[in-house]
Amino acid sequence: MSSFRTIRPLLRPMCVDDAAAFARLLRSDPEGVRMTGSIPEHCTEQQAVQWIAKRTASAADRMFAIIADGNGEFMGGVGFSGPVDGAVLGYWIGRPFRGQGLATEAVRLALEHARAVRVRRLTADTFPHNLTSARILCKHGFRLTGTAMRNLPLRGGLRLLHLYELLLDPRD
Repeated sequence: MSSFRTIRPLLRPMCVDDAAAFARLLRSDPEGVRMTGSIPEHCTEQQAVQWIAKRTASAADRMFAIIADGNGEFMGGVGFSGPVDGAVLGYWIGRPFRGQGLATEAVRLALEHARAVRVRRLTADTFPHNLTSARILCKHGFRLTGTAMRNLPLRGGLRLLHLYELLLDPRD
């Protein structure tokens, strides 16, 4: 009988000290970066510091580092920001850690936190060709609500996005 070890993700608040690992994972992953709307291609450590600082500056921002249970290795990020009646969820997993169910588990953990802080509604969006992310969202109860064109300067301007919504508060 062969044995194997699976990596389980844990979440902790992201901080600017994560910038080096953040940039290292993304520097060699242009395809992964292009699945995001706001992370610069060829992400430098300084750009990672700026990205993290911007997304951890407000009490309404809940950005988490996805780390490996056991050794604490940085594997990606997940979080949400905005008002409790319409916070926006986002996430990414570094290329070496994809295909192991880590994004699915990290999103589950982020949703638990969103419920704990009484977020009532979450939205998310994906590029139409990002079927993996769409499956992860649907697995957690998000429903496709439509499409929209959004200006994403780091992705070339106007881009078509699929829009998703999850009601966390049954009163909504």
